[in-house]
Amino acid sequence: MAKQSYEADRYDRHAAVRPGRSGGACGIDRAAAVGRTCRPGRADESGADQERGGRRTGACRAASRSGRRSRRGTSSAQRDVSVKPDQADQMVLRNAVIAVLDTARDAAMVGHPDDRSEIAMAIKWGWKQALAAAAGAAAGLGVHMVKEAMAFRVLHEDVHIPGLPAAFDGYRVYFISDIHRRLLPEAEVAALEGKADIVWIGGDLTDRGVPEERTLANMRMLRKIGPSYAVYGNHDYEAYMPNMEKLDTLLEASGVKPLGSKNVPLHRGGSTIWLAGIDDLGPAGLWRGDPRIRREDCVLVLMHDPKWVVALRRTSANYAFAGHTHGGQISLPLVGPAASKPFYKTYLDGTHFIESEDGGTTGLRISRGIGTSHFPLRLGSPAETHLLTLRSAPPLQG
Repeated sequence: MAKQSYEADRYDRHAAVRPGRSGGACGIDRAAAVGRTCRPGRADESGADQERGGRRTGACRAASRSGRRSRRGTSSAQRDVSVKPDQADQMVLRNAVIAVLDTARDAAMVGHPDDRSEIAMAIKWGWKQALAAAAGAAAGLGVHMVKEAMAFRVLHEDVHIPGLPAAFDGYRVYFISDIHRRLLPEAEVAALEGKADIVWIGGDLTDRGVPEERTLANMRMLRKIGPSYAVYGNHDYEAYMPNMEKLDTLLEASGVKPLGSKNVPLHRGGSTIWLAGIDDLGPAGLWRGDPRIRREDCVLVLMHDPKWVVALRRTSANYAFAGHTHGGQISLPLVGPAASKPFYKTYLDGTHFIESEDGGTTGLRISRGIGTSHFPLRLGSPAETHLLTLRSAPPLQG
């Protein structure tokens, strides 16, 4: 009987804290509860009490055996059956005392959860704002670069030319270069009609893959402004070589005259000046070999690439006009233009003066051009065309 009492008491202590399949609302095994009532009678109990105690002891042994079988079955089931997450949660809730975080009581130890949430949200919000700002800045920069590339600006400039005859003082020239792939805006070009006496096209008037109809439309628009002359640039040769005569024919059909490396006289008020072309492939400096041109005559040079300053250093002219550089097209802050050669960083845009071996000095005006190459973007070098008013000036001394 003492042995039975020990077994029942041992089961009572352990079964009460183990999860059981027959546990009540608090997770206590019924067999354990029965075991607490199954104590054997004391020696001084009456016979009836002992008899009842004997019956309770028998019931206790049966409950103990049932509890052990239940635990073994539960352990085996836990080993053999995978429990789904929701089932696991339910088992924990049945067999565990749930702890609740009291923010007022526990804030000193773990910190207020709202504080941590606010910090995390602030950091997350800050990163989102930074990324949004960067994306917005990139998008804004992209829009700005497209606007610079697609703008149609006409710069009004006075060009003071030494040796220009008085009859040509006030002579107006519309100078445009590097059209490339653009279709010129018809309304803006039409607004220039009657404002220029002549049109000079400084090369790269087309590009590879540009439909002939677009080039023809551009040339016809420019011809409406006034008599028009064009020299070819490197992209014109890339587009039409080896059949440059086809481009000549296209220009002539629009009324634009291909100038090449020829010299053309311009007359006004009984005076004459010379428009000398330099083809992108050369030759250059032919104005000095032309018997029609006197030493004192005013010579204005139209060329595409400023590289031909090498010719101007040998043989001077009164003034020259060029394009090709696009002003760098992309000019980065603190870095400058994305030009590949030091020469073009010097002769990038604006006005320069070239000293010549023959003792003369030639002014050089370089345009950033109206189109783009490679990609339709500009930065720090907006597209431009020029309405030039020629002014007489004393000869420059070399």
